[in-house]
Amino acid sequence: MSLIIVIIFLLSGVSVVTGQSLHEVAEANGYTNGQILGEIAAQRDYINNQRSDWQKAHQEEEKKIIVLHDLTKETYTYRFYFLRGFKEGFKEGYERVYKELSNSKTLTDYDYGLSHGGFFGRMLGEINGVKEFHQGKTNDWKRTVPSDTDLTREYSLNRDTTRYRSGFIVGFKRAYEEGYTDAFRNANVDNHRFTKEMGLEHGSVVGKMQGEFFGEMDYVDGRSNDWKRAIPREQEVVIQANLLRENLQYREGFLAGYKEGFKEGYTVAFQNANITNTLQSIAHTNVSLVGATIITADDMLTLRIKPGSFYWDTYFTVDKEVRAIYQLNTNRLEAATNRYTIDVANHVGAVDLKEPIELEFTYYGSERAGIYQLINGEWRYLYSTISGSTITTVLPTGLYSGGTYAVFIDHQYPILRDIYTHWAYEEIYTFVRQFYVAGYTDGTFRPKEEVSRGEFVTLLNRVLKWNNISQPSINFIDEGQFGDHSTAIYNAVARGYIKGYPDNTFKSKNPITYQEIEWIMERILGSRGFKWADIEDKMLYEKYTRSDSRHSMGKHITRGEIIYMLHELQKEGKL
Repeated sequence: MSLIIVIIFLLSGVSVVTGQSLHEVAEANGYTNGQILGEIAAQRDYINNQRSDWQKAHQEEEKKIIVLHDLTKETYTYRFYFLRGFKEGFKEGYERVYKELSNSKTLTDYDYGLSHGGFFGRMLGEINGVKEFHQGKTNDWKRTVPSDTDLTREYSLNRDTTRYRSGFIVGFKRAYEEGYTDAFRNANVDNHRFTKEMGLEHGSVVGKMQGEFFGEMDYVDGRSNDWKRAIPREQEVVIQANLLRENLQYREGFLAGYKEGFKEGYTVAFQNANITNTLQSIAHTNVSLVGATIITADDMLTLRIKPGSFYWDTYFTVDKEVRAIYQLNTNRLEAATNRYTIDVANHVGAVDLKEPIELEFTYYGSERAGIYQLINGEWRYLYSTISGSTITTVLPTGLYSGGTYAVFIDHQYPILRDIYTHWAYEEIYTFVRQFYVAGYTDGTFRPKEEVSRGEFVTLLNRVLKWNNISQPSINFIDEGQFGDHSTAIYNAVARGYIKGYPDNTFKSKNPITYQEIEWIMERILGSRGFKWADIEDKMLYEKYTRSDSRHSMGKHITRGEIIYMLHELQKEGKL
């Protein structure tokens, strides 16, 4: 009889239900039994020259079937549907066989007895075979087979012909032996198979559930699709699922099912996460003259483009790149978001911005966070402001071709107390966060102090990331005074960006003038051109500050002015 199997697995809390509903199972079982007994009753009535009357025969057999199947111990619902199916099957079997027998008289009393005895013999043999297996007895059908006397009494065989009784007893015992032996052996096999199959099924359910979790987690962490790397060791599964309390066959089945379930769950979850992210990433936003606000699907990044930023319709895409934290990080920075890549999707891959673009991340955390852009393989800090639950930076006007951005926390940058009221505060703060400059040990930066020749070329060396080259043929007689600036000085001299004095000295501690700055930057920028006057004008009109260079290019430049100049050139893409 089919069962409705409800398995509650305590570890995972998962229920598994298989099979039909209870009333469907009961009705089907009743129909099968009714059909067979209807056939037998038809044969008996035909042999005894009784007229066809399935209802009368049904009333007699229904009482027997209730006892045989112990239906009084079943629920009312099960008993009701079983007997309803039994009645339908009995009628169908009785009428069909009686009609067939009326048209044919080839079967003898003995044949009918064999058939009828075989039906009941196999049924009882199967019942006793299963029962004795579970009682721990040996496989011996002779121990429980009814005697001839018992069969005659039980089935009222003395009321029928001698040949029918003889055939019934022979058929019963043959079928009893077969049914008992088959049922005994099947019970033994099923006992082991069921245990292993249950382990396999439970392991598959738990493995799939955990595989889904690890698949999603690995995708978010930026790992590759590899379920073998992610699957827990067998020893861990045994402990987590309390498998040491189970028998060996269940444990083996569980581990095999767990592996297959984990593989399926992990792979499907990883691929679903990937396609979901991909579909979100390929969404294009058309931005026209009136501007637009672009918000990523995860609400983490907002791009605000003002009206009049450019004149021709242009498509923008924002792609969230799921990467592991260690792939986003540097030795000093801690990643606070995933990385997002903005692309300008037009025929030239860029727009000429007339208005700055505002880039805003959703952010909660340390005040030491900032928005960084990935430039030439390195993360470069962009001046950022934190307000409430957001952190914002501004992308300047000019040619814009997109970029990759993320939020990082810098736990080590120095707090410099004397730059917050300086006119170049944003630029100085940005260069400090970009690791180009640092303050003094007393927590000051001294932005108004003069800059020495050695300090300037050292700053250039950091910003331009010069590769160290061999020392040039010129050896300055005062190189003992170079100190930490020695490598940068020789890098700059070897490249022809700066020269020494006629007396073969470099004078690294001498303050550098505006004129010297202009000459050096002209050599570095070449055809792109450089005039200090352009920087002087930007300081005046954007920062409302007058440079001393207006009096004389021979005056000395300050630390704040040097950083402002390099920051602007970098922002314009000239450095």
